[in-house]
Amino acid sequence: MIHFFLAAGSLLLAFAVFNFKLPRWMNWIGCVAGLAVGSIFLLQAVALLIPNESLNYFAYEVLGQWPEGWLPDVVILWFVGMLVLDSQGRTRILGIVATSIAVCSELYSHILRFGGASDTGSLKLLVLPLFVWLLFESTKKPHPQ
Repeated sequence: MIHFFLAAGSLLLAFAVFNFKLPRWMNWIGCVAGLAVGSIFLLQAVALLIPNESLNYFAYEVLGQWPEGWLPDVVILWFVGMLVLDSQGRTRILGIVATSIAVCSELYSHILRFGGASDTGSLKLLVLPLFVWLLFESTKKPHPQ
């Protein structure tokens, strides 16, 4: 169920990126990264339901290693772009805190992997404040141009 919820959240994020006033190419990069992460999570969920060794290998060993490791970094970069280019007011302060936590945790995770230590999955929980900030950011009314 966790993979299904992660897939649903990633796919919803992929389509929500167009609601923010970022350059079109930046929104497309966020959308593609969100779709890719969501597809990987969905395939991993299906691989748990269907007992097929090659599907399990492809979902977890092939896609679950390298692509699943760097695609969330692309999504985090989209959040940084939204902070810099679209956020304003009080939610910008929350965005600075949330993106700082997420970027630092991802950097620390990469340092652990580079050093040969196994990083803990609990570090991924430090990305959740980004989505709390996204909820606050999405409730703001657009400012007249």
